[in-house]
Amino acid sequence: MSKSSRPVSPRDDALGAEASELGGADAAPLLRVLGIMNSDGSISADSRRKFKQVSHLIPLLVSNMVDLPKGRPVDIVDLNCGNAYLGLILGWWLVRQGVACRLLGVDRDPARIDACRRKAKTLGFHDAEFEVGDALTYPLPDSPFAVLSLHGCDTATDDALVRAVATNAEHLLAVPCCHREVRTLLAPSRDHAPFIGDGILEADHAAILTDALRMQWLRAQGYRTGVIEFVPWEHTPRNRLVRARRGLDATARSRARLIYSEACAGLKSPPSVLQSLE
Repeated sequence: MSKSSRPVSPRDDALGAEASELGGADAAPLLRVLGIMNSDGSISADSRRKFKQVSHLIPLLVSNMVDLPKGRPVDIVDLNCGNAYLGLILGWWLVRQGVACRLLGVDRDPARIDACRRKAKTLGFHDAEFEVGDALTYPLPDSPFAVLSLHGCDTATDDALVRAVATNAEHLLAVPCCHREVRTLLAPSRDHAPFIGDGILEADHAAILTDALRMQWLRAQGYRTGVIEFVPWEHTPRNRLVRARRGLDATARSRARLIYSEACAGLKSPPSVLQSLE
């Protein structure tokens, strides 16, 4: 057996803290359904990186959620849900906090949607629905408790941001993936000229600018917003977590609107999805 595939127990010291974040032994059904834990309770070394990401998400997801609504059901929407890691993890955690949770996952891939339905059934998550559709147009519930998006490629993350604002979501939680659009919009201005044409520097500059624009756009829409590294880079280079909560004051919204507009003025055109600041 190769070193990379050697089973590792979740009780090992190296993994103990992460397992406790997910509820220790009670998390075993979730980890099995997500394909992280083997049937014998071990975790292969190949799955350790995924395990680190999954386990670190729980405290970071919920630390921004004070006064969890109990006594009434809440809606969680997972856009571009893929394997639905984010939606199933948050839904699983909320149910164990006594919060009645309805989960809706949307993705364009029918095979992934079928797989998500099987996962929810195995977990006994009866209030979970997974549907084939476009994140920007699929009908969503009004005022969901949270809109999620994990590793939506390029503007797919922006689709989730737009829908969160349009549905008046209380929380937004997104882990962006690759960034392409803003790189094509960089103009040879004073701010961008030093990076254009320098390969990885241009790509990194565009990626950081993309997330910075997202932050200011959300603030202009009335969301208290922050971005953090949710797991060390060696586990995944896509390690920035965007967290936003509705309730930013008018002064801060106006300031963010100005910053966003000034930043877009240095581009050939505003990003296609994040254009409106109505």
